[in-house]
Amino acid sequence: MEKISIIIPAYNLESYIGKCLDSLLAQTFRDFEIYVMDDGSADRTWQILQDYEKKDTRIHAFHQKNAGVSAARNALIPRAGGEYILFYDGDDYVVPDCLERLWKRAKETDADTVLYGYIFDQINGEKEEHPPVFDRDIYEGGEIMRCVVPQFIGVNFGDIKRWLDGVPGALHKENVALWRSMPKRSVIQDNGLLFDTNLKVGEDTCFTTEYLTKCRKVAILNDCLYFLVERKTSAIYTYESSAEKVRKGKTKLLAARRSLTDRVLAESGTDITPYWQGTVVMSVIQLAFLYTSKTAKGVSHRYQKWLRYVREEETQRAISAMPNFRSGGVKKIPFALLKKHMYALLFLAVGALNLTGYQFER
Repeated sequence: MEKISIIIPAYNLESYIGKCLDSLLAQTFRDFEIYVMDDGSADRTWQILQDYEKKDTRIHAFHQKNAGVSAARNALIPRAGGEYILFYDGDDYVVPDCLERLWKRAKETDADTVLYGYIFDQINGEKEEHPPVFDRDIYEGGEIMRCVVPQFIGVNFGDIKRWLDGVPGALHKENVALWRSMPKRSVIQDNGLLFDTNLKVGEDTCFTTEYLTKCRKVAILNDCLYFLVERKTSAIYTYESSAEKVRKGKTKLLAARRSLTDRVLAESGTDITPYWQGTVVMSVIQLAFLYTSKTAKGVSHRYQKWLRYVREEETQRAISAMPNFRSGGVKKIPFALLKKHMYALLFLAVGALNLTGYQFER
């Protein structure tokens, strides 16, 4: 049995997948296997994967009709035989001793997962390091639910209050991307964990959060080992530029978060709803800015489309639970209007701010 299995979905990555695989084949740690799923690419991705499969017996390439990254990962999980699994993206790459450091940390701590840092490889050539934000190196038992899960599932109202008070980094959470951690295969398989194929965005949030609730020990590695490559053709970049896509994605994620929360409550007795209700409220305001931006389409229907998200049962529950923020100056106005259900006025106010060039930044 290999020590580490690496699962990679690939869609139209002919310009990137080679660098990704080369960085893995150059690892100082050798006991691993790679499973790559071509998700119905329209470019040369499949041909490139077949070439790499011939080059190294540790690479196993598969092909499916386009069904999304979640379906690709779900199809590959049963094939993985490693003690630990890494879920990587085919347009990124890693440092030469990435696997060696992760394996060493996993074995010396006997952890169910290792969380580590990454480097943002930006289009302008700059590289920005993002180490983990945790204060400790090991979390066990109930500490995981109290200290680790909240860093991945979302923002709470206390975070928003600190942000309104001007506390630097108050809304900062860990990047929930799957490649941030190295989970144990046995924990995934013993609990029947799979990715939600209904989600186009946010599937990593739900999977990582649920996995963490199953862990008995989580280890932190403060090294930055993974290069996250910024590209304007990525799925997330395209998604975030469309107000309607963001709304639909966030609506599906609402249902997924509720379903996950109910499962965690039934299994552990812990209600994690307060961990992420602040995210829902922030999403309402973010969507208002997107729908009132100069690039948003369908002017006459923008407000009604935005209102659909506001009227969602889960959104209304979050608004009702939100406290009246007493500080924050101008920044607190949207929250105050939201609390008073003055939706039209909030939408108009955000539109006016957009006209002035105001940037809504978390």
